[in-house]
Amino acid sequence: MIWGACNDNILILLSVVALISLGLELYQKFAVQQADNKQRTQWVESTTIIVVLAIIVLVGAISDWGKEMQFVKLNKKVCNYIAPPITGGN
Repeated sequence: MIWGACNDNILILLSVVALISLGLELYQKFAVQQADNKQRTQWVESTTIIVVLAIIVLVGAISDWGKEMQFVKLNKKVCNYIAPPITGGN
């Protein structure tokens, strides 16, 4: 279910861009010495995008699971239905 929700092209694109952005921001924070001592919090934006994407995927997967369970219940009702016989007499 989760993998099916992840197969959206826009979600894949946003995930890749957010991971690249997060990697670059963490690299700048830890590897590159800054001239000023300001605390850099640019990584928060990328992390927020990743968290929102995770929420979107989970909500989509839960919704798909609910629909599948409803379909299973409906399918059981249809399979258990016995059609009355039709005769050709008057």
